[in-house]
Amino acid sequence: MGHVSPPRPSPPCRLRRSRRPGRAPWAALAFLAVFAVGLTFLSVYYLLPALEAFLRAKEEGDQHGSKAITATGALLLSVILLILLSGVLLTFRVGRLFFPRNAPPRVRTTYVDAWAESAKRMQTPPADEDEGDEGGKFRSPKPE
Repeated sequence: MGHVSPPRPSPPCRLRRSRRPGRAPWAALAFLAVFAVGLTFLSVYYLLPALEAFLRAKEEGDQHGSKAITATGALLLSVILLILLSGVLLTFRVGRLFFPRNAPPRVRTTYVDAWAESAKRMQTPPADEDEGDEGGKFRSPKPE
């Protein structure tokens, strides 16, 4: 049988994506829930009675009343859409794409030659002829 190698260790944690705080989805859900409750309240107490009044005005032939209800409904619809759009923009912070913050200028990284740094820090041992190289095996030849 062939040689079986042990399993590889898992990659270090720095390769995994870190989790961001989940503020935006909760803020969006809260905004949409409050908006849905407000829209339901508005529908029950204004839009449905206004629809009944509009249909009654249409049956009776009241042009002025039907135009007034239509204009009021259009105004209310535009206000609701404006609130919904501004709430979504504020919730998802879309403004950061159009108005970015002033960041300090980037600093260019200076790379240091590690070998040159180690050569600067290295302390050379004293030049004793009889120490260290076991009978001259590792000495460089002297020029003649």
